[in-house]
Amino acid sequence: MKLGNIRLRPAVYGVLATTLAWTMIASTAAAADAAFYHAYTNPETKEAYYNGYLTTDDGKSERKVLSRTEDGNWYVLPDTVRELWGEEMSPYVRVMTQGLTPQPFGEVYLDTAGDRLVGKTGYQNSPSGKFGTRKVMHFEGGSKQVALFVKNNQNGVIRQVSDSGEWPVTYWLPDGSLLMERYSETAKQNEIVRMNPDTQETHRLLLASLLGYDEQRGELLLAYNESTRKTHLYDVHTRKVRSVTDQEVQAFYDRVQGSAATKAPEVPDELEANQLPVKTLEYVQEGEANLTVNDMKIALPFVFFGLNRELYVPLRPVSESLKWKVERSAGSDMKTYRYTVSTGTQSIQVDRSNSKIMGDRLYLNVHALNRLISDWGIEWIPVK
Repeated sequence: MKLGNIRLRPAVYGVLATTLAWTMIASTAAAADAAFYHAYTNPETKEAYYNGYLTTDDGKSERKVLSRTEDGNWYVLPDTVRELWGEEMSPYVRVMTQGLTPQPFGEVYLDTAGDRLVGKTGYQNSPSGKFGTRKVMHFEGGSKQVALFVKNNQNGVIRQVSDSGEWPVTYWLPDGSLLMERYSETAKQNEIVRMNPDTQETHRLLLASLLGYDEQRGELLLAYNESTRKTHLYDVHTRKVRSVTDQEVQAFYDRVQGSAATKAPEVPDELEANQLPVKTLEYVQEGEANLTVNDMKIALPFVFFGLNRELYVPLRPVSESLKWKVERSAGSDMKTYRYTVSTGTQSIQVDRSNSKIMGDRLYLNVHALNRLISDWGIEWIPVK
């Protein structure tokens, strides 16, 4: 979620969650029969979107998403859209859906400008749009991990750049470099580094923890890794650090709260969501790359080079397209999963030695794929 031009690390945003929730409440209609919350406004078209929670006459709960155009016309989105929320630094808005066909492989977004539901992978794009970052939670040997990926939008190539037990704190800087907080195994403490997204080379700026970033002012709020945790400001332009007073820290957070209170028209009390015209939304799937097998092209919703520099390809879209048989072994779990994949002429065992689970999807590495098909290639899809 983008809060104006100021962004906070997840821990800081959590402190403000209650305040932000109150500022986003737009209306409660029909004597508690329906409650509506402003969720997103398209900055160009000014169309506002509201998540609605309704109670029917028989006591059942329903969810509806409403929209209001700049000229005051109200619509309800199809029942396939259950809820939505703005995605940080993305032209798309993330939605929760039900009953879409074909079933989405991963995330679904609302393209508010084109009135489309798009099954795609979401990224936080750099200021120039040349690169994007994506964070995916997964489990490694039973332990929760978060993988950080960088996509080169110019050629479409996606690479994993880190894997951590903590949610990575990242900010795009004006020069296109990526600012990251991570744990340094050598220093045994948090460090703030600047990464070149093209080469993945990093340069340490400070041994400290990130608390927030003011994009407009080019200032980082940070705390050194010592007992007092005294707060400082770092200027990304001059690369100078200065101590700050408690009043300055409060002013930093006040700016965040002020920018987060998005103004939007209220939902009228007399508005009946079930009587509104339904907005028509086209549903399309977008891929990150194509797997070419002989003369066939198979759309891949996500594919990446891992930390070991090996390529990982999602199993489900390939197995469904080529009619492979996939069977899970008895006793298989997240720690010791094992599958048998059969093409009809070839059969292999898939486990942690030749695959990865990212999110809730299984990805084969290049060696496993080579044992199943011999003539294949990858066509990366650049971002237009």
